Amino acid sequence: FGRFRLDLSEERLWEGVDPVPVRRKPLAILKFLVANPKRLVTHQELLDHVWGGAAVSESAVRTHLHELRQVLGEGVIETVVGRGYRFTAPLHDAAPTEPVRVRELVGRATELAQLRAAFDRAHAGTRQICFVVGEPGIGKTTLVDAFLEDVDRADVLAMRGQCVEQLGTPEPYLAVIEMLGRLRHARHGEQALAAFTRHAPTLMAGLPQLVTDAQREEVGKRAAGGTESRMVRELIDAAEAIAALGTTVLVLEELQWSAVATIERLAVLGPRRER
Repeated sequence: FGRFRLDLSEERLWEGVDPVPVRRKPLAILKFLVANPKRLVTHQELLDHVWGGAAVSESAVRTHLHELRQVLGEGVIETVVGRGYRFTAPLHDAAPTEPVRVRELVGRATELAQLRAAFDRAHAGTRQICFVVGEPGIGKTTLVDAFLEDVDRADVLAMRGQCVEQLGTPEPYLAVIEMLGRLRHARHGEQALAAFTRHAPTLMAGLPQLVTDAQREEVGKRAAGGTESRMVRELIDAAEAIAALGTTVLVLEELQWSAVATIERLAVLGPRRER
């Protein structure tokens, strides 16, 4: 479409022969809109297909759409006020082309080995915090994907969420909420959600789609009068309960855009000495 090419198999956007860095969530939105061209895609459809039905504010969705429009320009994605979005650019199948060589991530093997070593220490009982840093487009997400594939086994629970640049008043714990939405389809997901329901009722009371009908009333009662500081304590307790199920890997992407509440949770959770 236009001067862009979307490679669905590689999940990569190109402008001519140049790769265009696009974060994972905006790219997922673009893929869904491209799969439904000229049709109104409602806000709820985006939540169901991109966020797995997790609770996400309209402002967060608008932030991702704004980021896409900055890349694609005007005349590609139309906003239908109060209803949703429509992909309006003409589409055509691209002819097969010779793969374009992009800059390789220097030190990928070394960095992957560092992540594996940190995982081994965590698996042995010493919790770890790792930061994957670098300029956009060098392959940080690819590195993390490779690491998660490497540690994908029955005794490991991996949870992943993405922080987003929020316009206006930031909504805390967006990345945590996304993690919870994905747990429904993850190994040990039911046990992990049960731990959150038991130990973090203040957060779960605001996510009724993740709580069973039988638990909803009890969660609401236990969450009554909950405060921000109480929610932090509850989330820490839930994380500790989940870690008792097996080695737990928490991935937070784009941490520089995180709300302060998420950073505070990491600051409390990371330095603890418990196994």
